[in-house]
Amino acid sequence: MAHIANFILHRNSAETSKNQTIRTLAILSFINFAALGLVAPYLNIYLREIGMSGTAIGLLVSLGALLELLLNPVVNAWADRFRSHRFVYRWQIVIVGIAQLILSFFRLPLVVGGAFTMSAITTRGMLEMLSQLTITRLDQLKRDIFGKVRVWGSVGWATATLVSGAIIAIGSYPLAFLMGGILRLSALPLTSALPVATDRGEDDESDVNAPRNPAVFILMISQFLFFTGLNAYGNFLWIHMREGLGIPPEQIGFHAAIFAIAEFAPMLFIDRFIANWGIRKVLLFGMLSMSLEWLAFAFIPNVPTLIALQLARGVGFTAFTIGITVIVARVSKPVNVATNRALITVTMPALAMLLTSPLAGWIYDTFGARTTFIFSMVMGLTATTFLLLNYSRLGSTEKAKNG
Repeated sequence: MAHIANFILHRNSAETSKNQTIRTLAILSFINFAALGLVAPYLNIYLREIGMSGTAIGLLVSLGALLELLLNPVVNAWADRFRSHRFVYRWQIVIVGIAQLILSFFRLPLVVGGAFTMSAITTRGMLEMLSQLTITRLDQLKRDIFGKVRVWGSVGWATATLVSGAIIAIGSYPLAFLMGGILRLSALPLTSALPVATDRGEDDESDVNAPRNPAVFILMISQFLFFTGLNAYGNFLWIHMREGLGIPPEQIGFHAAIFAIAEFAPMLFIDRFIANWGIRKVLLFGMLSMSLEWLAFAFIPNVPTLIALQLARGVGFTAFTIGITVIVARVSKPVNVATNRALITVTMPALAMLLTSPLAGWIYDTFGARTTFIFSMVMGLTATTFLLLNYSRLGSTEKAKNG
């Protein structure tokens, strides 16, 4: 009986420890996106407020993309080589947090542009590193619930953006940036819940010199095309809401929150969708949905229509965001997952941003938001079609997690 009692106590203790780790991962996701939600919707609007044109913003975005393109592959290769993914993530938090603090204290375009570039270089890599480390920890805990953890990121974004209107009314954009930076840095102690590195697994040594999965290159091309459209849409969406639809600054946060609220239910059920449909179909559905939504944004007549479209966007956004994160893990060996993740979700978007952001800025300045969003839709559908044509070559993603 004593042995049985000890076994039960040990099992309960282990389960409690697992649940505590999962809660910490959820809090990390919440803080990560809450800090982002206090800054991201307003940053380009702030650049316009201090006198930058759409073309100038596009050039600044391209500069950040160039530096991101040069630095991130090196950083992730270093993380893979020395098994230091958590260490890299912590420094990414520090860099983005400091950049947000700088934004809060300075208005000089040169300084603001420098802080903007610091953030642009690091933010995307930071988000992806957190996702990969979270997936690794959940795998170690044998809990296939990444979507349920990630939904707390959407809750964080929604919470932050809902209160940001009041914050901006009190202290304008710099106060929101200040609070975002402080919140970002407060996450550092919680990173101990993350693994030190992605789990190599038992076949690590044989994987070191293995050729890269061809699916990686397919995903790289598709993401370059897709992010050409996504960047054009994202760079000018908030500006269009402010200038095109006449939404006052204090209400921008409300609309940013709607984006996240629409993700709650899809995030809770996305793990089940992936299990039933397969990751390829989920990713394709997400890319197709988002492309069509960009087209719809081009023809928004009023604010009620905008809200309806924002609510509809949640399913497609969730399918794409979780889909690309999971499929990268499945087409990669643990020994090179950070490098593959950087290539697909950081390098390709940065390359697209570098090469096409000035073009998108010129399109916006010359032809307006409608033509810009139609351009986004065309690029998104092109990316989706390319991935569909290579559907069978991604087949291994359904059979083995690290195939």
